[in-house]
Amino acid sequence: MRYHSSISPKYAAMLDAAVEVILERGNEGHRKTVNALVKGETEIRVVRLDKIGCSGVTGLVNRPRTNRRIRAGHMGFIESLGEVHITFADWTFETAGSRGVEGTLVHEGLHAFDFAHIISSFSRAETDPLEIFDLSLYELERRAAVASGEYLSLIGAPDYVHEGQQLGLVMVDDDGTPRVDIGGIEARMQNGYGVNHLDQGVMISQLLRLRPRDSSFSLRGMLGI
Repeated sequence: MRYHSSISPKYAAMLDAAVEVILERGNEGHRKTVNALVKGETEIRVVRLDKIGCSGVTGLVNRPRTNRRIRAGHMGFIESLGEVHITFADWTFETAGSRGVEGTLVHEGLHAFDFAHIISSFSRAETDPLEIFDLSLYELERRAAVASGEYLSLIGAPDYVHEGQQLGLVMVDDDGTPRVDIGGIEARMQNGYGVNHLDQGVMISQLLRLRPRDSSFSLRGMLGI
């Protein structure tokens, strides 16, 4: 991870602590995601809550540059992580605290992980067309929601479980054991994003306006626009 100048020492320390907790208490998928982020150059930023309206968002640092790099040739997965940013809201640090930072890093970190896979596979599309990786909006958000529910359940502390229940990610069995609420997640997909397993929405490559590498020439392609 690469901290943008907007990340204060306090926020950097909270992010570092979140990484340690996720690596210690998360599952294999959580650890795989966070280890990749640590190895890569994903840019971590912070903005005011009113700029993004949520705890965090994931996107491309510079879309034209990313498309130019895809067109130039093979990009590895770790290298592709450097094309992605995760932007946290200041509220996540100041109000949600460590629970919010961990949860946002799990959720948005998986988005960054998936974006990097898309970028890397698109850069190899000319030679490996059958290996192109892409996700629908439903697949992307459902994966991240399940990962978040798993994490909140694994931590198991009352405030983590309560947050998971409030978000429709976690349910509690009769014996008090928290687990992922698949029904709640499906409702969240429909109500929050307007997608479901039958109507999965736009492909993420289209949302990011990425184009797979090919052998044809165009001025727009050369400029990455």
